[in-house]
Amino acid sequence: MSMAISRKISKPKVEETQIEELIFKGGSSGQTETQQEPEEDIIKKVQLRISTNKIDKIDSLVNSRAGKVSRHTWIMEAIEEKLEKECS
Repeated sequence: MSMAISRKISKPKVEETQIEELIFKGGSSGQTETQQEPEEDIIKKVQLRISTNKIDKIDSLVNSRAGKVSRHTWIMEAIEEKLEKECS
């Protein structure tokens, strides 16, 4: 019975600072400055804390609605309605 012999390939050492620099460097979307989206079209992620009681009420409304609507869509619609009401 013969055993296969494999060579151990050594990985180059990478410093922690190099890893952090790469992470924080970010990337490019490939757009030039003239191709940038208008500021209102840029989407930013936010963390939202809502009580389970309110989530249950929202889910109840989402589930009673005709068609398939996500909780996210429902919340975004509620925000739009509030913005229209407050800004007009």
